Amino acid sequence: MKNKLFTKRRKVRETLLTFFYAQELSGESFELLKDNLEAFFELLLDAGSFEVVDLIRDELITVFEDARTKKLDQDSLVFFNIPFSEEEIETSFVDLDAQNSLDNFYSYAEELRVRILKGKKKYNFFPRINSNDQVKEIIDSNYDFFVDYIEKYGENLEEVDSLIKESLKNWDFSRLTMVDKVLIRMGIVEIKYLDGIPPRVSINECIELAKKYSTPKSSKFINGILNTVKNQ
Repeated sequence: MKNKLFTKRRKVRETLLTFFYAQELSGESFELLKDNLEAFFELLLDAGSFEVVDLIRDELITVFEDARTKKLDQDSLVFFNIPFSEEEIETSFVDLDAQNSLDNFYSYAEELRVRILKGKKKYNFFPRINSNDQVKEIIDSNYDFFVDYIEKYGENLEEVDSLIKESLKNWDFSRLTMVDKVLIRMGIVEIKYLDGIPPRVSINECIELAKKYSTPKSSKFINGILNTVKNQ
């Protein structure tokens, strides 16, 4: 796999949530889906490019506003770094002004992102990581985590659902929203079947995903179920 912005485990968990949600909707078997895991993972890697554009654009806006506050002449040179950059970028205030007028730096940010991915500049997407080998190692590790997670989820789904049903109080399993059900399953898979992850970390990650993707009350509900399973 190539050098791409996808090193954080929370991003992997968001990808897994998307994968399991799509599987639940489609009703496809895990055996069929497993044939396309690498393609699915690569698709989500590419989706991460939008984050890069947003980060670069935010920095360009900050640089432009700072230059405008200083009332620079149109021909004045502006020097700055974009996120993860290892070198200084030089441009003129008039060029920045033109990019802002064009589309508020969206095109310029995308241009810089493409330059980064093509390796025309020595940018570093990963602070404190100094080589492509280290980047590849992190991404490959997350891919292994991604595949192992899906295998454990599929192999143990029946037992996981039994644990959920045993832990529900005054609530029917069929009434769980699809997102909540998938997140609870993910938490149990991590607690029971994946090695090396402290249960508290797994529970906290599911809670954070629930805050982002589910209802306001879901995080407390999911926290309660997962703690019950953890203590069994």
